[in-house]
Amino acid sequence: MVLERLAAHESWEAILSAYPELKKEDIQEAILYARSSLDHTEFRVVMPDALRLYLDQMFGLDVAAALHREGHDVLRAAETG
Repeated sequence: MVLERLAAHESWEAILSAYPELKKEDIQEAILYARSSLDHTEFRVVMPDALRLYLDQMFGLDVAAALHREGHDVLRAAETG
């Protein structure tokens, strides 16, 4: 609840007034706990095998062809009319 309110840009003062049983130290502990949890988390970026790309006219046919050879769906602005 504390982290959700902080993520919603609620001030510490507003949180403390909504929950009088909390102290500033409790908010600090929540932040430290979240940071500690993230320190032990592994993030991976998963990319699809192919992308659909819409290229601006400044990219030449050679760029579009190279991307197409790599398996990407490429459409150039000049080809769309």
